[in-house]
Amino acid sequence: MDAQSPAEKNKAVVAQFFDANDRSFDDLVEMIKATVDPDFVVAQAPGLPYGGDYRGVEGYLEVQEKIRSELLDLSVEDLEIVAEGDTVLTMFRMLGTSSSTGNKYDMRQVEVWRFRDGKLVSLTPFYYDTHEIRKIVGLA
Repeated sequence: MDAQSPAEKNKAVVAQFFDANDRSFDDLVEMIKATVDPDFVVAQAPGLPYGGDYRGVEGYLEVQEKIRSELLDLSVEDLEIVAEGDTVLTMFRMLGTSSSTGNKYDMRQVEVWRFRDGKLVSLTPFYYDTHEIRKIVGLA
């Protein structure tokens, strides 16, 4: 009998996303395909170079490719994951290098992950300072 609560299961799925991301983009793609609901939406802040709403598996893959073309050598530090029911919060530092300017990227970030029936239905990232991101990539 599976004693894990839905919150624990969702938290484990999010941890697997971060683990896959650390391994390779191909592993992340497989994780996205296996876990993302067809009605999924990720809402990126509109002022970012990759801002906007992205829908479904293809939309999630599209925004991941845009982020990775803008910010190289991405890594995560100080990851914390908190879950309650169908909602998971992640708090972390994202590090990388701008592909256009060579500037270093080091930004605190919070993400709200929402699940329905074990599938990821939405992801909303909150950046500590979106203007700073625009400066790092040479847009401000």
